[in-house]
Amino acid sequence: MTEREMSFIEIPLSLGKVKASFYTNKYVLMDENSVVNPHDHPEYELHYIIAGENDHIINDITYRTSAGDLILLHPYEYHYQLPCTPGGKYLQYSMRLQIKSPAENATPQQKKAYQSLVELLQSISILHDTNLSLLPAFRIFESEITQAQSGYIQCLQAMCSYILTCMIRLGEKSSANIFLTDDVKYIEFWRNRIEVFLHNRYPDSTVKVQDLAEMLKLSRRQTSRLMLREYGMSFASKLNETRVHHAAFQILNTDKSIAQICSDCGFVNYSYFSTCFHKEMGLPPSDYRKKGKT
Repeated sequence: MTEREMSFIEIPLSLGKVKASFYTNKYVLMDENSVVNPHDHPEYELHYIIAGENDHIINDITYRTSAGDLILLHPYEYHYQLPCTPGGKYLQYSMRLQIKSPAENATPQQKKAYQSLVELLQSISILHDTNLSLLPAFRIFESEITQAQSGYIQCLQAMCSYILTCMIRLGEKSSANIFLTDDVKYIEFWRNRIEVFLHNRYPDSTVKVQDLAEMLKLSRRQTSRLMLREYGMSFASKLNETRVHHAAFQILNTDKSIAQICSDCGFVNYSYFSTCFHKEMGLPPSDYRKKGKT
């Protein structure tokens, strides 16, 4: 391998309030021919066994591992591995992990989350992924880092976050202090409420911005500002757009006259309807119907 191929890339991620980094290269998949000399290092190391059996020697203690096992090697643990059956097929994924210490000015929550995660990892040596829930994530990770297509770093971060989260769950310890951001934050999704209102009221030729304001429990001025912020247009323009799109659907999918559709969609003036339709759809209503039938 070249020096570049031997180099690791860093994949930073946030887990709750904790910062971490995975380190790996495109040789994340190892087989029975991969040579691993006895060594140690300051990072954690993960091995996920896909097939075969192996002996992992960690600080002179031998652990027999097989498919579905996740081995977590701790910083500065002296380790290496030996195949159990010479010539047998063996596959595993391998990568390194570092949990970042919080800064001096970190919040008490961040420090507590870091300490909780470190304590959890200290209690883990070998985990058994009986449902093989981690295998798809490792396979996607391998594919992304090998092909290195546009956006692959984001995919790698997502997979690393999933792997670390599953590892914490498999550790069978309380993680409430780690995942401090688990509470769902509900937001006032204004657009959804506006669009439901427009869908229900567009046939009404008398509907006004004040009606929407009353539904939203806002002032007329606040509602007008909200429309500009969410859609970049006034209430009247958004209402016309909604009416035109409903009219276009009816023109292509019903046998009703265009004049009837104009009225059914809330327009009181056919000339104004035709102008709005042409501006939005690029054709007058009659030409739009003819084109749809060709």
